[in-house]
Amino acid sequence: RINDIKKMLRDIDDSLKHLCMEYGTVSCIGTKGACTGEKSPVERESEIAVVEELRAIELQKLKLAYIELGRVMFRESNDLFPEEKKRMFEEKLDHLEYIRIHYDNFLGISSQAVYKIDGYQVLAYSGSDQLFPKTMDLNKYDLLNGLKQIRMWQWKDTYYNRDVLDGTSWSLNLKFKDGYEGFTVEGYMDYPPNFNQLEKLLCFDEYVSTITAVYDPWSEHYEW
Repeated sequence: RINDIKKMLRDIDDSLKHLCMEYGTVSCIGTKGACTGEKSPVERESEIAVVEELRAIELQKLKLAYIELGRVMFRESNDLFPEEKKRMFEEKLDHLEYIRIHYDNFLGISSQAVYKIDGYQVLAYSGSDQLFPKTMDLNKYDLLNGLKQIRMWQWKDTYYNRDVLDGTSWSLNLKFKDGYEGFTVEGYMDYPPNFNQLEKLLCFDEYVSTITAVYDPWSEHYEW
């Protein structure tokens, strides 16, 4: 993934160099064309405007590519500033709003539990239900302290065991308030360390339920 982004950066850089050369050529010929009869100043101005617009697009792509490179390097390397990763993750936890654990088996049956922090309380929703949550014995601060103990900032984005057929896939989503980026981990027949501790903390076996609705409102209306 990092190599792909670096290649994209090189391609954008080459494109920018080409556009800069073209911009310089077009600018220089702008008045000359009127004298030689090649193109009118209006046509040249139009060409310059097009090149400037393309250059702005490439610069924006370059900016986004560097942002993505930084994000991927931060998430994929567990050895990259571990204390800083821990600090940033724990800071985000103070803005946690939802947690969702979702499973899909090879028969096409889905199940999940969703948890919402509501003031001091933690509410648990089973399956696709959004109307009748259960108030957990766990409060907000017990939940946040438990999540910190699990050391989720060390987890990778994906955990896949491709040697197993007809297995179960899963995903974990943390949704934050106040503009903080969500946290997503997913896998197939393989799990990060302490994942069972997370399910135990959330009493997942007690609240998980099969999704029986035609569509799952938690998936339809929320960007995880």
